Amino acid sequence: MGRRPDRLGALYFDARWTSLTIVANGAVMTGAAALLVVGVHRSGDWTLALSRPIAVRALSAIALILYAGITALASHIAAGYAGSHARAVQAAIVFGATASMLALLSTPWLRAWTKVKIAKHLFRHRYDYRAEWQRFTDTLGKPGVGAETLDIRVVKSIADLTDSPGGLLLVADGRSLGLGTTWNWLGTADGPHDDALAAYLARDARIVELDPVRAGTASAEDLASVPAWLRECPEAWAIVPLVHGGALVGAIVLARPPVDRALDWEDFDLLRVAGRQAASYLAEDRAHAALADAARFDEFNRRFAFILHDIKNLVSQLTLVARNAERHADNPDFRVDMVATLKDSSDRMNALLARLSQHGPVRGEPLQPLDVTAIVARVATARRAQHPILTRGGSASALGHAARLEQVLGQLVQNAVEASGADDPILLSVETIGDRVAIDVIDHGCGMTPGFVRDQLFRPFVSSKPAGFGIGAFEARQLVHAMGGSLEVVSREGEGTRFRILLPAVAAAAASLEAAA
Repeated sequence: MGRRPDRLGALYFDARWTSLTIVANGAVMTGAAALLVVGVHRSGDWTLALSRPIAVRALSAIALILYAGITALASHIAAGYAGSHARAVQAAIVFGATASMLALLSTPWLRAWTKVKIAKHLFRHRYDYRAEWQRFTDTLGKPGVGAETLDIRVVKSIADLTDSPGGLLLVADGRSLGLGTTWNWLGTADGPHDDALAAYLARDARIVELDPVRAGTASAEDLASVPAWLRECPEAWAIVPLVHGGALVGAIVLARPPVDRALDWEDFDLLRVAGRQAASYLAEDRAHAALADAARFDEFNRRFAFILHDIKNLVSQLTLVARNAERHADNPDFRVDMVATLKDSSDRMNALLARLSQHGPVRGEPLQPLDVTAIVARVATARRAQHPILTRGGSASALGHAARLEQVLGQLVQNAVEASGADDPILLSVETIGDRVAIDVIDHGCGMTPGFVRDQLFRPFVSSKPAGFGIGAFEARQLVHAMGGSLEVVSREGEGTRFRILLPAVAAAAASLEAAA
């Protein structure tokens, strides 16, 4: 009984087929040939059109048959030479072959390589566009595990098209691109904001390959536009612009796929169309957020209008009572007490109204040259009684509005005071960087998480303070943008925060006007 499997194996490999087996084999082959003829003639041009899923399954079945045949052949050969250890050798061959197959099937590189080779040698096009588009729209429209945000789904949907293992979303922020979110990104995820890349993508909407940029073989525009931090990140493979309605919404940096390759025309076409679709999703989401913020502002203004109306009436009444008391103050004690109380109330109410009137945007007021150093010194002097404040930097002139700049600095200094300890000084620094003047407000307080800075810091009515309105940082950025500048923030939880105001320098603005003339 112990030698029966060997005899069966010898019978099989000696090819002692019966006539019935040969006849059955011929019938099966005839039927398969007939099915192939029907499939080829179905489209009318005698071209064989294979289904990608069927082709993958057929190749998988062939691979399994080859695996089983090779394993059986190796076991049969081992049985003839291993002698009394034949069973152990056969078991080792079977287990070794099975483990090797499972290891290969679990390798992402092998799956990606197989997909590329099948698409290259068996099909006219690299992509099954119907299947890819269905997967793309499903990823965009259906939140996955953990209720993924739209930004993450956008990155994932674009990365899946090229089998990229991760991606980085850059969001348009004024004239530059800033970090939005990441998905399985292992490389550098933060660098200085670069206006050149944003301007280039907005103008041409081209997909940029980064390997030719690193090798120096790309076009001159690509070489001049890609920032250094992306060139130095080996994980970065390509940049896909997200353009909606002629405006740049953002860009996605794709990670290098398991099987490294160059992009071809099919990749460019598919990524370009998918980028426009993803940009429409992002633009719609931003529009909904803007409408929600506008609705909250409308409710806030409607509720606050009644309060202002009551305050205005109260100020008028108090002012009238104060005037009458001054004119008819027969009783000296009454005159002193009443006049002092009424004047104090009137002054405080009028100051409140004046302060509230400054929240509107500047309309029709041109930018003026400002002595930034003097304004920073004035703000520091006014706040030193509240908290230790240090100043640093030389003379610098920028274009802006003095009152608005003082308001922004006051708000940022107040935030820094509330975030810092009683003895931790706050630094106000002024320096000229290129064609801009940078004003830094630096504290060593509690800091903020990257998620809070990215998603909530500049959103109105979102505050980390129990009694805060959540409009301070939002208002500060709006005022800086109205002066033609930008507001950047770098924060590390437990280490501190740096707010940087960037305003156009007076010398650079004058040079631009002379060049235009």
